[in-house]
Amino acid sequence: MSLFRKQLSEAVSLVSNLEQDIRIVSLTSSQKKILYSVLLKKNDSKDCNISNVIEYSNLSRSTVFKSLKFLEAMKLIALQQSDNDRREFNIEVIL
Repeated sequence: MSLFRKQLSEAVSLVSNLEQDIRIVSLTSSQKKILYSVLLKKNDSKDCNISNVIEYSNLSRSTVFKSLKFLEAMKLIALQQSDNDRREFNIEVIL
């Protein structure tokens, strides 16, 4: 097995174990992509809103909004209405 293939296999195994540990193994691929987009945006800056997630994930606004509501119900994230723009929601990770 090539070194790259071995490293890739180890990385996939690590991600799989992490997904089990943080209770996201049962999420759909879109839900995982959205959660990962939130985490990446939060890593870049402290603020993350629905528009940021749409940009990072390249998914439709309706898919992002439905998935965020689902993730909120699972208590993986919290949505809070923005103080600056009442039409926007800020996203906090609460894993």
